[in-house]
Amino acid sequence: MIKKYLNDSIECLAKIIALTKEDIENIKQAKHDEVGPHSELKTKLLAAFEINKKALDAELVKLASKHPEKNIAELLDDEIKDKLSELRAVLLELKDVNREYAKSVVVVKEFFDSLVGVMLGKPTQNSYTDKALGSSKDEIFKARV
Repeated sequence: MIKKYLNDSIECLAKIIALTKEDIENIKQAKHDEVGPHSELKTKLLAAFEINKKALDAELVKLASKHPEKNIAELLDDEIKDKLSELRAVLLELKDVNREYAKSVVVVKEFFDSLVGVMLGKPTQNSYTDKALGSSKDEIFKARV
């Protein structure tokens, strides 16, 4: 069962990583409508991962309690140890991909916040300044020829 839970966990995380990478590309191409549906799917995959992780933890605790005199590493075969290493690597990859995704989301949010601020005449507190979008709210609506 441990192998099954490990494989299922890795599979869930791999799908989340793939969707997140796709979301990053969609954000870069301003295809924001395609990002929303992925959030719901990623939430479901994350819930499935959490269920698998809890089951995996329970199996490892059960195994350790059956053999309290041994270290858990001694109880696991090489294939399970390799899968645990793979799970760790996939978790680290997810962390990196999520960091990149967060940067993309923050940049887009700041841009839209500043755009709304300029349109409504409200000052903004982000990296986009008035000179980047124009010095007055009327300028935002003028087309440059």
